[in-house]
Amino acid sequence: WTELFDIIEDSDTAKTVGVSPSAIVNVIARYLEKTCEVSMAVGEEIGSESIMEMLSEGLSSAMETNFNASIQTILNIKRGSLPPDLSVALQIGQRLDRVDTMYALSQIMAIGNLNYTILEALLAGADQRFINAVETALALYDQALTEKNQAIHTHIIAISQLLTNIYNDLILDCVSFIERLNSLITNVANEHLARVNQLEDNLDSVKALYDNGLLSDEEYDTKLIEIDAQLTATESVYNDYVNTIMGLINDYVNKIDSVKDDVINLILGYLNTVESVYNAYINGILNAINAITLNDTLKDKALELYNRLKAIRQYGYTYA
Repeated sequence: WTELFDIIEDSDTAKTVGVSPSAIVNVIARYLEKTCEVSMAVGEEIGSESIMEMLSEGLSSAMETNFNASIQTILNIKRGSLPPDLSVALQIGQRLDRVDTMYALSQIMAIGNLNYTILEALLAGADQRFINAVETALALYDQALTEKNQAIHTHIIAISQLLTNIYNDLILDCVSFIERLNSLITNVANEHLARVNQLEDNLDSVKALYDNGLLSDEEYDTKLIEIDAQLTATESVYNDYVNTIMGLINDYVNKIDSVKDDVINLILGYLNTVESVYNAYINGILNAINAITLNDTLKDKALELYNRLKAIRQYGYTYA
């Protein structure tokens, strides 16, 4: 019995398997020899049963991954013929748009499942392929929308801060303008009030001189005409100052309105430019998604393979 185990343990190896082909033949021959030797001692039936039963029962599990596996490996290298299972159809379905029709048919026609079951596996794989393609595009679309919203939000915050600074500067400028304008108005008013007071004093002096007989009627009339002319000139100059000041105020208000409109148009134009750039990118993604015809391509290819398989096996349902 010890020699029976030594026969396998001492057998030659090969590069691909643990028991070489020649060693397999030698093991079988040596076991037959040992069977004959035992049979001479205990009888043919007991001898063959003791060794062969041991091989089939006692050693079957132990030899499954060495001696038996070596025979299986060698035969598989030469004549490996294990049929594919349904998972092969599922894998082919995931690559239907990239595999040759005859190659795909050669892979699925050896599957032992029903024709329509194989078709379902093909469609399941194709559906996963289509979902993966669309999901990638949709992920880009969602990312682009997020980036667009973030960009616009960031720019709005920056513009809000800028507008706050502009508003504060405008208030300071208005205060400064009002102060300068108030100083100018005060100076003009004081100067012309002083001029009017002076003319009033001159008028009183002329009246006193006339009352005291120091001025003739003609001289008195001449003085009155001079004072009236000076008062008219003073009033005209004052009105010119007033008109000039009102013009400055109008110009300042109009300038603020103009700058306000320019700032608003500049901000809106900038935001529209940012948004248009992202919209163009997003629309490109949407156009790419809408242009995906992979679903129809995959279904047509799966149906073609099914019809070929149905023709080979001569049974199956008809699908449009």
